[in-house]
Amino acid sequence: MAKSGSSSKGGSWFNFLIIFIVALGSFTYGFNNAITGSVFGLPGIFTYFDLTLDESGSNSILGAANGVFFAGRMLGCLTVAGCADKLGRVRSLQIVCLLCLLGGILQAASVHIAMLIIACLITGLGSGMVNSVVPLYQSEIAPPKIRGLMVGLHGTLLVAGYAMAGWAGYGCYFMTNQQVQWRLMLALQVVTPVMLLAASPFLPESPR
Repeated sequence: MAKSGSSSKGGSWFNFLIIFIVALGSFTYGFNNAITGSVFGLPGIFTYFDLTLDESGSNSILGAANGVFFAGRMLGCLTVAGCADKLGRVRSLQIVCLLCLLGGILQAASVHIAMLIIACLITGLGSGMVNSVVPLYQSEIAPPKIRGLMVGLHGTLLVAGYAMAGWAGYGCYFMTNQQVQWRLMLALQVVTPVMLLAASPFLPESPR
């Protein structure tokens, strides 16, 4: 991955650019992971799906939506290694982006709770995969002398995603249209996967 403009530490502007672009997947993981808590703090989604906090049935639905998301994450972590070895790191990133896009779109377009729960499973699957394949790819293309700094961007963007989900929830809380309130929140999940997918054809394949 050595390019012109290499620094004395072994990195270059090209290395950092690629690492940062791939770290959009890290942001996606953080945002998707935190968005559920923010969305279920909005009154609009409770009104649309006729949910309340004082009924056991509603609590079970909320628990199911969270549970299937984390189940999907587990499945994603277990399956992405084989996918990355067989199809390559970049192609795996593209598959992950498509899963996150599909899950985000279905969540934002949900018309009943079953659709929302299934979409949470798909989003969880993509999130679990992206959280594994991004640092894998970053560590393989980063120059050894500066690998720690470069792969550290995974954690930095991940936490930024968590923070942005919280701020997005705070902003959407004040929207007057309650249906747009929660649908916009869920639709925001597709922004960084679209950006990463658009940039993926220009990413070099890992030397591994």
